[in-house]
Amino acid sequence: MRSNGVLHRVWTRRLSALRKHWRAATEGDVRAVHQARVASRRLRESLPIVGLTLPPDELLAVRKAVRRVTRALGPVREADVSMRLLDDIGRAQAPLLPAVAATRRRVEEARAMRGRLMLDELGHSAGVKIIKRLDGVRQYPDPPAAQWRLVLAERTRLRGIDLRDAVDEAGILYEPERLHQIRIAAKKLRYSLELAGETRAASARRFVNELKGLQDHLGHLHDLQVVSAYAAGVPPDESLASGVDRLARHLDDTCHDLHAKFLAGRMRLLGLTDVVLEKIVPRIASHGGGEASRVTTLIA
Repeated sequence: MRSNGVLHRVWTRRLSALRKHWRAATEGDVRAVHQARVASRRLRESLPIVGLTLPPDELLAVRKAVRRVTRALGPVREADVSMRLLDDIGRAQAPLLPAVAATRRRVEEARAMRGRLMLDELGHSAGVKIIKRLDGVRQYPDPPAAQWRLVLAERTRLRGIDLRDAVDEAGILYEPERLHQIRIAAKKLRYSLELAGETRAASARRFVNELKGLQDHLGHLHDLQVVSAYAAGVPPDESLASGVDRLARHLDDTCHDLHAKFLAGRMRLLGLTDVVLEKIVPRIASHGGGEASRVTTLIA
């Protein structure tokens, strides 16, 4: 008999979203690739909470299955975004069109290869097995609210600390890798807060929206850096050299502009993180009936 507790209702909704977008992605829908990847990440975020009652071997198998989906979709999504950005640049910067076209050909080659690998990993027969494995989570009962709320509170606390530390470590200099770490930390905290809202453990919609804005902003910067790497790999050609150099400068200038806008909101972000740690985390754990440290070892 399947559980119908709050956690399993959340899991069911998220699995339904993955199934829908996954099917569209394997049928060639470019937008669905990103949506399916987001759905898989939301399932991964839910699993340490929903999976508290799963046998260890089953929990590990489910974790591997959902991670397999995320990893298969990621490279395809990256190539799709790179092509879209190049198309935008080509429309806005006509003199750069030859360099944009040469760069886009490199991305198209990568996209074709990655698309084939995605279908190998997530095609019909493999997909059926993975969905069956993920659907099996609903056979197990919801853990007690006191337990899962403490786990969720501790995960949220650690992710708030990670984001604050990432912002501090990045400082004010333009360091692409450190900015990427801020984006990853913001995304993870956002997913924890989304889960808190969806389970009604705590309302944090304003914080989720602000973190999503930050994630999108730094994500755009990262995507431009990926395009820049593709441009740097365009084969030497005298007729293109000047245009490729101009494209590289355009990308670099845009990234620095985005970084400056991030710095303008840096203190607000640190303040948001403090509020999450001081107010939202205790609210999530408020019905947990104990110290969050008790469940640290349960966190995946």
